[in-house]
Amino acid sequence: MRNPSTSRVLSEEELVASYLEVARKDIGDLEKLACQLHEDPATWLTIRQTIYQVVHNVKGQGTSFGYPLMTRVGESLMRLVKTADGSTVPDLRLLDAHIAALRTILQHNIRGHGGASGEVLAEKLEALVAAVPG
Repeated sequence: MRNPSTSRVLSEEELVASYLEVARKDIGDLEKLACQLHEDPATWLTIRQTIYQVVHNVKGQGTSFGYPLMTRVGESLMRLVKTADGSTVPDLRLLDAHIAALRTILQHNIRGHGGASGEVLAEKLEALVAAVPG
């Protein structure tokens, strides 16, 4: 991949750093959207697709850059968003838990699958989403 401002090929380290920078911004956006939902759940209809797209971006490149736990938690969050149709707001505690997990992965630079703790976390989130009617 080339840096558009210099036409220089980016190193793997630079690509990972770029992914992390974008992921941090995206998670900040998710936190803001979740706050908006807490304040006014009726906004779900207008922000649902935005949440889905942001999560898709975060999870889409996680594995490519050595963060498969980001991908797995992101996939679980995408399933939660999909289960909430246009008129049904998802369980906001579960939405918040996913966003907090993504934030924690980044804050602690948890690469790979996160070991046993990462597995437990992902399984718990996936089970809670699977239990959501819809």
